Amino acid sequence: MMANISALVNVHWFVGVPFLINDTTTRLAIAQQAYEILGDHLMGIQIGNEPDLYQAHGHYTSYGPFDYYGDFGVYVQDMKSANLPGTDLLVGPSIAYADWTTEEVWNTGFVSAYNENLAFLTVENYPTDNCALRFNTGGPIQDPQTIFPNFLSHTSQFSGNNIIQKFLNSTQFAIANGKRLLMMETNTGSCGGFPGISDAFGAALWGIDYAFQMAYNNFAGGMIHVGGQNVYYNPFTPPPTNQSTFHQWTVGPTYYSALVAAESIGPSNSTQVLDLGANSGNVYTPAYAFYENGDPVRVGIINYVTDPTGASDLQVQIAIGGSGIGQSNQSPASVKVKYVPLFASLLFDK
Repeated sequence: MMANISALVNVHWFVGVPFLINDTTTRLAIAQQAYEILGDHLMGIQIGNEPDLYQAHGHYTSYGPFDYYGDFGVYVQDMKSANLPGTDLLVGPSIAYADWTTEEVWNTGFVSAYNENLAFLTVENYPTDNCALRFNTGGPIQDPQTIFPNFLSHTSQFSGNNIIQKFLNSTQFAIANGKRLLMMETNTGSCGGFPGISDAFGAALWGIDYAFQMAYNNFAGGMIHVGGQNVYYNPFTPPPTNQSTFHQWTVGPTYYSALVAAESIGPSNSTQVLDLGANSGNVYTPAYAFYENGDPVRVGIINYVTDPTGASDLQVQIAIGGSGIGQSNQSPASVKVKYVPLFASLLFDK
């Protein structure tokens, strides 16, 4: 199925090898089959998922960064012993930043030891979670309408800007080691998201700002988590069973985030992104510039303000070069403006 999708729309894939399957043959078969079936459409093989939660979730009585370092090495050696291809496509450590920090993993020597095997360095993170309600964990249950404002500015508690602060050392570490850092899994809140937040228009703006922040801070990319029929944060959800031809798929807010991010950043794989600190750093109207070969080619502007009167609509002036900065005027005579999406006027619209 995955190869068929790639044949139609050129999708590339990551596959995961779970450490919690204590069966070397099965672990190796996952990587082998993925490589043989997907070929050039296989971007990476994830070795373990959220290993910093193994101990907390009861899978081990004790499990730390050096245990992961060792397990990763065992898998590499098993692949080599079986003469499997793809030993240079592995990704890790994919921690949730829950019980370990990325620095604790880097300090084990993980990257230098497995440099030839690592296609990406990977992390996973959510701004908050809805686990107490979904799984009765005993923790405090969060009221979505109370916390929704924490998603709705450039620097708010659950903003992309705030999420990635803990990884800024790691983006520089990745660059210094010739690697790319990828946000392997994220969304509005772990354990399925929140009704009234994850499925509302505001989440689309949040996702756009988050994606631009990752690009600005040297992430190689990010992946939006998709769940089943009973979660709130899916970028898209298929109908149950074989009903696609008449019930069709539905899309969620972060689907539009992905579209806007992809079109804004572009396909060159060399785009430079700059957070402009626009409007004197107004946290409700962030703006970004996108450069190709050092030249500004696109601008992305977000307005978090809900105001049906129109009084908070943005009036934007964009100048490229000019006497104010001692350059010749390079502003184009005309520009193409796109508004996405058009269907919602209020942040809580669905």
